[in-house]
Amino acid sequence: MAISKINTSSLTDNSVTAGKIVAGAVDADIAAGSIDTAQLANDAVTADKLANAINTTIAAKATNTAVALKAPIASPSFTAKATISIASANGDILDFRSNGSDVGTIGTLGGATYFGSEDSGIMFNGVNQNPTSGGSTRVDNTNDLGAASYRYKNIYLGGGAFIGGTGTANKLDDYETGSWTPVYQGAGGTSGGAYGAQEGTYTKIGQLVHLQAYVNATNKGTLAGSLKIGGFPFTVNPTNQSAGAIGYQIGYNLGSGHNLALWAYSGDFAYLYQAGGSSNSAGLTTGDCDNAIITAFSITYHTNQ
Repeated sequence: MAISKINTSSLTDNSVTAGKIVAGAVDADIAAGSIDTAQLANDAVTADKLANAINTTIAAKATNTAVALKAPIASPSFTAKATISIASANGDILDFRSNGSDVGTIGTLGGATYFGSEDSGIMFNGVNQNPTSGGSTRVDNTNDLGAASYRYKNIYLGGGAFIGGTGTANKLDDYETGSWTPVYQGAGGTSGGAYGAQEGTYTKIGQLVHLQAYVNATNKGTLAGSLKIGGFPFTVNPTNQSAGAIGYQIGYNLGSGHNLALWAYSGDFAYLYQAGGSSNSAGLTTGDCDNAIITAFSITYHTNQ
């Protein structure tokens, strides 16, 4: 039975008051609105007083009891790939925006996938990767790869690089440096011989070869026929004959006013000549040099290798 009114003037000293009601004494059996707060005395039970008591209890418990926090929701994991499709064969598939402005796009054109920023991008067109203006428009001779302060480290090519044009003459397909071993040879045969030094280096850029060498024979051995220096790392293209420069020589018996010279026109060698003076250039033989000879030289030539 619900309580309709409590007249505090009729209550004795042992009557129920707000101060005497302990926690839990009033339960859910008192229906809402059963107590007429207009008839309650100042020390009677009211809704405001109950609310204040509840709030005070909660605050006290919150002070003494740790609040348990729930763990954050774990990142989702997927066991299958996501597929995004558009109805047409060509067009943007995804647009990326920042602060309301477009910053990038991924799309397709004729089966080729492209992606990029608003200014530049790349399209995967079969086995080719084409530069774009950011969307599906390909561009020529416009985009840079890297920058002065943002360089790539190494580039590995199995073919060649076309520099300054797209023709065969613009293709650089080889760059190589290394060492080689120079030897004295006779056009008619070589045997014996001993060396104190055989030093040679080369640089090959495309089909252009530059050699430097220092060769010191302490015993030239048997050199039949015309003298030559061989062991070139690449053969000389016979349609591009070359002459070398002698920087230092010992042991050659040259005619008056003549200089030692090199001439390369085929094979992996260069002939030793004496040039200058009043006579024509002439090839040297073993009789034109001592048993011990030294030659330091450089030569640049074309190869077909």
